[in-house]
Amino acid sequence: MECIILTGCTSGLGLAIHEKLCIDSAWEGRCLFVGRGMSRLKKNSLHLYFEMDMSSCADWDELIAGLSENITRVTLISNAGVIHPITDVSLLAMDDVDRAVNVNYLSPLSLVSKLSWWTKNNRVS
Repeated sequence: MECIILTGCTSGLGLAIHEKLCIDSAWEGRCLFVGRGMSRLKKNSLHLYFEMDMSSCADWDELIAGLSENITRVTLISNAGVIHPITDVSLLAMDDVDRAVNVNYLSPLSLVSKLSWWTKNNRVS
């Protein structure tokens, strides 16, 4: 069974992809949606939802542990990201810089690393 993991599914492009996958019967029960603010979504009971803030990589182990052994292929759509605040770099607070680096770089890198390990150990492509 092929599985799609979509991060950043609660707004913008990610929300549009979520809505499209939920109405496509070819993907019924084969999607895992990851994001924060899941209350904004019209959830489809056939899919899995995992609420997390991408600024923390701590929850990836829990997400990976919950993947089915029936999965033969994983497609990752790494869509989560932050662009705020947009200002002169000299005016940015370090908390904003940390959040941007975590969400836009470290968290996706961590997820890809953990998925690579999981797929290798479970003979998944």
